[in-house]
Amino acid sequence: MVFPLIRYSIYKPAIVVAFAFLLLVYCGWKLFNTSLDIFPEFSPKLVVVQTEAPGMSTEQVELLITRPIESLLNGIPEVMHVRSESIAGLSVITITFMDNSNRTENSQMVLEKLNGVSSILPESSMHPKIMPLSSSAATIMTIGFTSNEKSLLEVRSIIENNVSPTLLSTEGVADLNIFGGYEKRLEILLKENIFKKTDLTIRDILSALNSVNLTVTGNIITTNQEINVISKKNVSIEKIESILVKSKNGKSWKLNEIASIKFSKSKQINKASIETEKGVLLMVIGQLNADTVAVTKRLDMVINELSPLLENNNIQIHSDIFRPANYILTSLHSIIDHLAMGGILVLFILIIFMANIKAALISALAIPISLTLAAILTLLTGTSLNIMVIGGLAIALGEVVDDAIIDVENILRRLRENRALAKPVNSLKVIYRSSLEVRGSVIYASLIVMLVFVPLLMLSGVVGRMFAPLGIAYILAIFSSLISALTITPALSSLGFRNLKQTKDPLIIRILSPIYEKMIYTISLNPKFNSILALLFCCLGLLLVPKLNIGFLPELREGHYMIHTSSLTGTSLEETMRIGDHITEKVLAIEGVKTMSQWAGRAERGADTFGSHYSEFEVELNHLSGKEQQNIYDEMRNILHRTPGITFEANSFLIERVDETSSGFTSPIVIQLFGNNLDELDKVANQLFLKLKQSNLLTDIQIKSVLGKPQIEIEPKLDKLDLYNISLEEFYSVINASLDGIIIGDFYHNSIKIPMVLTLIDNNFKSHITNIENIEIRGIDNKLVKLKDLAKITIGQGRYNIYHDAGRRVQIITADVIGNTTELGIKEITDIINKEKFDSSVYVKIVGTAVEGAEARKELIIISFIVLIGILFLVFIAINNVKNTFLILVNLPFALVGGLIAAFFTGGLLSIGSIVGFVTLFGITLRNSIMLVSHYQRLVFIEGEFWNQHTAIKGAKERLPSILMTGLVTGLAMLPIALDADNPGREIMGPMAAIIIGGLTSSTILNLFILPAFMLAFGSFVKRS
Repeated sequence: MVFPLIRYSIYKPAIVVAFAFLLLVYCGWKLFNTSLDIFPEFSPKLVVVQTEAPGMSTEQVELLITRPIESLLNGIPEVMHVRSESIAGLSVITITFMDNSNRTENSQMVLEKLNGVSSILPESSMHPKIMPLSSSAATIMTIGFTSNEKSLLEVRSIIENNVSPTLLSTEGVADLNIFGGYEKRLEILLKENIFKKTDLTIRDILSALNSVNLTVTGNIITTNQEINVISKKNVSIEKIESILVKSKNGKSWKLNEIASIKFSKSKQINKASIETEKGVLLMVIGQLNADTVAVTKRLDMVINELSPLLENNNIQIHSDIFRPANYILTSLHSIIDHLAMGGILVLFILIIFMANIKAALISALAIPISLTLAAILTLLTGTSLNIMVIGGLAIALGEVVDDAIIDVENILRRLRENRALAKPVNSLKVIYRSSLEVRGSVIYASLIVMLVFVPLLMLSGVVGRMFAPLGIAYILAIFSSLISALTITPALSSLGFRNLKQTKDPLIIRILSPIYEKMIYTISLNPKFNSILALLFCCLGLLLVPKLNIGFLPELREGHYMIHTSSLTGTSLEETMRIGDHITEKVLAIEGVKTMSQWAGRAERGADTFGSHYSEFEVELNHLSGKEQQNIYDEMRNILHRTPGITFEANSFLIERVDETSSGFTSPIVIQLFGNNLDELDKVANQLFLKLKQSNLLTDIQIKSVLGKPQIEIEPKLDKLDLYNISLEEFYSVINASLDGIIIGDFYHNSIKIPMVLTLIDNNFKSHITNIENIEIRGIDNKLVKLKDLAKITIGQGRYNIYHDAGRRVQIITADVIGNTTELGIKEITDIINKEKFDSSVYVKIVGTAVEGAEARKELIIISFIVLIGILFLVFIAINNVKNTFLILVNLPFALVGGLIAAFFTGGLLSIGSIVGFVTLFGITLRNSIMLVSHYQRLVFIEGEFWNQHTAIKGAKERLPSILMTGLVTGLAMLPIALDADNPGREIMGPMAAIIIGGLTSSTILNLFILPAFMLAFGSFVKRS
């Protein structure tokens, strides 16, 4: 099939070129209208179930809400993992499904299970709800609102009623988390001593209020239509005030006689500020597979439309707090610049070595054709266009032109030889034969390069989901370049070289060729010395391995940092914000920091479970280099270290999201302690924490679930309740009304829904335990009994949260490493754990991206060894000689050492991206070795040369232009990205490029000088002289 395709392309070039042009235009148009994101969807397929349980303690939520739901969810097909967190009043359960499962079906299966959950949950709890699906990166934008004139209650009300609905209706937005301000509510505050002045009970008042929300529905069917009938009471404040509340004795009072009805603030569970100014923060969560850049543009349009409304209310908008789209666009422009610069360098090398502008352009055209076709084919696999895909195409830049170079260089050389003959053959025949001459080895070499990347497609977990698109893009780029070399390159050669008059080699080849001939002649005289020298080089290179650090991902230069701080459990929102203001003032003083925001607590309807002691900061930077961003990060950490009373974590947003996706926490190392006894888990955690704090390799060490949240514990005395004929329902209703209030229903104020709440005492009254003890409940014979006579009331310490992993209680310790010492940090933690003696009921497990990265490296190495067998098989088919096959593989350690040297001099970090660089390198370096040995075989078996020193030198000289060109082209194509590796958009690709350049340099030296000498001394060719 290959031969007819090449023949057709040569003899019908106009059709092939026209088709290629149309394809290029179509692919360009398609890509222009394709969405672009930061990373591929690297999070697993999750379903998050949230259940609110007002008034319940953490321990009650765990036992009465979380455990029953976890048990109910057992047995759902394709579930990989279940973890949960219980806090006071809220249960959050995260179910992880297998990667090959269907997201919609997953949610449906969970929903079906939850339909019957009400019967096993307490009546006071809400029905569990499934949180909206969001993208891996989650946050699309953070927007702040402040006002010098409006109160926080008014600002929040305007935002919730006007801004939030519009943003939620924007295409690509999944959810909103709102922090700061106060939610408005309609409060029915019972007058002081009302139970002394009347014979009412709390149940009498609740029964009267519940009647407000009665709704009657039905329908009337006539002869030709069905008419819905809805009868709903038109509720107003006046009507609520006039509600009659009757006691058991038949007396009645209007509601406004026993209570004041007013709009008030809801209890605040979060606060927010923008540059220390109190305000409201909106965190916009993107839908699954949403186009971050496109959604950001839509949000900007919405904000611009709402600006007049907000300006009229004297509300200032802060829309530059966090915009991930900025990083995407910066990265995209950076990579486009790299592609352009790399393309120019490639064209420059081609012109110099080919001394023919037509030939250079024909070879260079493989770049846009191959890359655009590869991008479209990648999209057809279901992979979105993202930075990893573009990075894969960028890394393939130098490689996609290799096939065309090999083909064009061989065509030119054969045409020059043909031109020198007394009776030249038809040019088209020469082009056809020249293309066939190298085609077999090119195909096998391309297949090997593609096969080398197969391990990336087989990786599991976060690593697999992140790097598989890069592998797909690279493989399809090589495949596209092969198709281009089989069709477009011969067609363009047919059009451009029919009347070639050039008979001499290019000037640079004429200069280099005699020098090269002398060098290779000298080297070929001492095969043993060459072998010792090559072995010594490899050994010296391998000595660098212990000096290299191993990590998961390099630092990403997003121009944005996240800071998480945590104080003692129970710290008030006011104190948390005060500490935050101090931190904000210090960080804003750092040169290069653009803006900064803070929020504390948790969003009312969000899936997070943070308490008043927890705070999060977003630090947006000006457009800075990687080094400048790192300096700011170091200064921030110094400020945080000097801030008393807090523990903290700080990282870039995407690194944090990757960490959180892997383990549920924003740290790369997560130590899990499993056991049933929470007190024993606390004891072991504290023991381990103290040991870890002594390490010089670890930082940001935190225990995630700590005992110490102050709480008032009310335990009813059942015998006293029976004595006074007070039901538990009445007992808890009075307590709830006295504390947070009882939500009666919804009230519509100016068409806006707000909660209607019954409260017994005001906020100031709740602040002291004595006031709680003196709450009165009506009992038998209308006697009022104080709460302290009906219950045991004490101040104790409770748990803020309780974690489960696979249904088991687990205590969590998180940590980070100092610098790039991940592997050493994990080893030290493992050693500490092995030395410590824990209770037999407790066992420890280490997880997180640090561990997952180590497992991915092992997985990659194991799969690569398996793939190596396939590569050996393909090399053998191409060469058809066992000894020559193994001699070709000498290239691999030589390339490895060159890559290690490059890694050492460019930061010394071996990340997953660096490992991918080595994988890429092995495929590239094998190509030239195969081409050289294939050419030797042609000289011996087809052209009739004897295998001797003359033939070895002749073959190497004839392959010199293509080996130099492919090496230089690939290296120079990578150079722009390698030189600027620590800047936005190049952090992952830069180290890969550096390793490729280093390995390519050493392997090119081997191919040019060592391999010909090795083949002469040890190669096996039947026809030998």
